[in-house]
Amino acid sequence: MNAIAITTIILLAATAVLAVAAAWAAHRRWQKTRQQAHLLAREQQGTERALHKLVHETLPQIHQAGGRISVPATAPELAGTSVGEELTAVTKCAADVVQAVVRDIQHAAHREIEQTKTIGAE
Repeated sequence: MNAIAITTIILLAATAVLAVAAAWAAHRRWQKTRQQAHLLAREQQGTERALHKLVHETLPQIHQAGGRISVPATAPELAGTSVGEELTAVTKCAADVVQAVVRDIQHAAHREIEQTKTIGAE
């Protein structure tokens, strides 16, 4: 074999190795991107379910219980995420607000009762 043929074979082999390496790297990036997209889709679905539960179940329960409920656990998909933490904070805040309103109403009712007793005694 002559030198040109050997050089051509070496260049083709090097090109093939580089092409395989590039294809492998692209495949790894694609797999990683696909995995991240799957995790984001799962988190989005968890967020949608958690918001639906907050609006249709938790907030009405807070209202009915006068703010005295235990805060439900965060959806597993949202555990440790900022969305999960914010939803928990919203739930706690809503319960605190309802409790404060109930206390204000009870205090106002107590004042009214005392005033009525005072007026009745006079």
